Amino acid sequence: MNFNTEEIKVTARLAGNQVHTVKFDGIEAVDFKDGEMKALRINFSNPSGVFSHTIFPLKDGDDKDTEGLYGKNPSNLTVMMNLLRHLGNAVSPKLVEFCNNTTLLANLTWDQFRTHVVEAAKEGIGKETKIKLFSRTRTNNQTGEQYEEAVFPSYFVKYSKEGRLYFDTTFIGPNVAFTSKELDKIKRATTAVPTPVGETPNFGSSLIENKSEDFDNLDI
Repeated sequence: MNFNTEEIKVTARLAGNQVHTVKFDGIEAVDFKDGEMKALRINFSNPSGVFSHTIFPLKDGDDKDTEGLYGKNPSNLTVMMNLLRHLGNAVSPKLVEFCNNTTLLANLTWDQFRTHVVEAAKEGIGKETKIKLFSRTRTNNQTGEQYEEAVFPSYFVKYSKEGRLYFDTTFIGPNVAFTSKELDKIKRATTAVPTPVGETPNFGSSLIENKSEDFDNLDI
């Protein structure tokens, strides 16, 4: 028997609640569930580790705004397109150009859209930028154990009271930094006392729910 096997190299993941200087490694088309779920994955790395953000395929109705507790929320389509523009503004003007090409975007399938995004982002591969990551607590579905995972902010695009779309926080680019409100939430999250068993936790201070309007001057 030949006992030679390929070595699996474990790559560290970049930590949340930090700003990292990284290299953009491009966007790749990835398939899950034997090709039934076709997604996009945005990749970054530096000598300390890697970070990836996955964009899952849109569903029927994802192009519609929704009504929330605090008013109208941008559609998943709006959020996705402005994430790509935000990335493009930092590393790839061609990606921004594609995202603003209304004629081309009007008649694309999801597979065609993925192909265009991957191609448009190629010019940015290898460029240096910064990313602002937050820490979110996840639960392992198999073991029930909790762990921390670095993520982009979930609610970064919002409507003002006047109905104007704006970035609530920026997280890709050479000058990104935590706002005072974000730093306060990070401090409270890291010093919080665990909730005793049987008591209802207060999710009002969720780290990912950024309501600061410090970036209200950044029109979309």
